[in-house]
Amino acid sequence: MLFEQFKRNRNRASVFMERMMNGISNHEILAKISGGGGKFLDHVYELPKDQMTKASFPNAAKYKLQLHASFDKPDPNADYSDHSSVYLVGRPNRWARGLSQKPKPCHWSIYTGGRVYHLKLADGTQGSSIVLRDDSRPDWQDPLETDLANPFIAYHIWVTDYHEKQVSGIAKWVVKQLDHHELSTAAYEQFVSGLGIRIIRGPSNTAAIIGDLTHIANHDNAPAHPSGFHTGVRLADPDEDISTWAKRCYLIYRIETDARGLDICWKRGRLG
Repeated sequence: MLFEQFKRNRNRASVFMERMMNGISNHEILAKISGGGGKFLDHVYELPKDQMTKASFPNAAKYKLQLHASFDKPDPNADYSDHSSVYLVGRPNRWARGLSQKPKPCHWSIYTGGRVYHLKLADGTQGSSIVLRDDSRPDWQDPLETDLANPFIAYHIWVTDYHEKQVSGIAKWVVKQLDHHELSTAAYEQFVSGLGIRIIRGPSNTAAIIGDLTHIANHDNAPAHPSGFHTGVRLADPDEDISTWAKRCYLIYRIETDARGLDICWKRGRLG
């Protein structure tokens, strides 16, 4: 059974986003997982979610809209050196909504800290259901994992100081809040939106990468990592000029045009 394309129950979607914005705190979620202890929560504070950008999550990432009002004027004294970058990951053969009247649905996922968080439809005795996939490097190389076949495009969207176990715990809670009655591709976007709202900790930059998941991880760990078909290609640097809306639109047009061409080359087996 496949997800129905873009089928969305708006009332349930609104309930879901309300839970993401105003539901129980991450501290409560993680305290339950840890058996009531909060020893690894001391360094984390939660941003006021009423200041979140009201925009489509993928569009906010692609057009480099900061996802929180406090990031529009970054604190020059803020130190994010101990934070992990977070990327919105999808397929490169899809135009942004601003560039297409009928955008294709996308199997969106989130990459951070060496892991990819995404949804998968599972068939069981009780019928189909949404399950969370939490994949690391060994999973990326499995030829049977067609959802993880390259290439991908990754947009830097923010940073987080939540650790791997914390992100995984929050992701599991987010999945439980989704609409499990009407399964559709809308769940992909809702999941990354919900997880993003919950783990955002710092501003985004303009970096974008195309390649397999190992390439994306390597570029994330080493910004000077070489670009190429064997190493992944950096489509945009972290410090691109987006001082005007026209420059933002040109950046996303450039990124997506290059990505579509490279996607075709990858699939045809051309070596750079």
